Amino acid sequence: MAEHASLVLLDKAKRELALMESVQDVKEIRDTAEAYRIRIKQAKAGLELQNKAAEIKLRAERRAGELLASMDRQQGGRPKPSHDGSVSPTLADLDITPNQSSRWQSIASIPEEDFEEEIKRGVAEEKELTSTKMLQTAKRILRRGQPKPPEPPKPTILDDVATVQETNKVSDLVMGLSQCAEIIRTGYKKWTTSNQARTCEAVEEVVHALKGAMS
Repeated sequence: MAEHASLVLLDKAKRELALMESVQDVKEIRDTAEAYRIRIKQAKAGLELQNKAAEIKLRAERRAGELLASMDRQQGGRPKPSHDGSVSPTLADLDITPNQSSRWQSIASIPEEDFEEEIKRGVAEEKELTSTKMLQTAKRILRRGQPKPPEPPKPTILDDVATVQETNKVSDLVMGLSQCAEIIRTGYKKWTTSNQARTCEAVEEVVHALKGAMS
């Protein structure tokens, strides 16, 4: 099968990826491996052969991401002259979309040990190797490296005492308002009946609300 012979050459290229310094060369290997992966999948030639092409593609994407991350480009993708007078290419020059650049650099951010483990796990479990799954691994590792939010402080004895004291203050206030309402209701005869009623109702509403908050 022609695909087998071609994959032998791609496998050799895979071993040379780490030494490549040209994004264009790495991308060519990536695109070729992806083309073979699609052909193998469509021909139903087997998951093992398909994953072999997928692994080469993933390794090429990872290497491309490493090179893109180290490129000296100005913000906005404009070419910037280097010290030797040469100009760094833009993503458009490299025929790479911003989305591809972002995805490949995310894959490149995965520690080598985790990347290799993900490849081995997929092959061992006979699961399809994909860029999407590798990006999920990158996100999981990113979350793993983020510090956990601090736990809220546990209540202390002093906090409990302060809570009891605050509750006692509210209880005293409720009792005082209750007594005030009773005095207004029975004591001040110079007030009109309507004034007494409105004042008592207002105070009793406050007392009722405070009692509800305490329950």
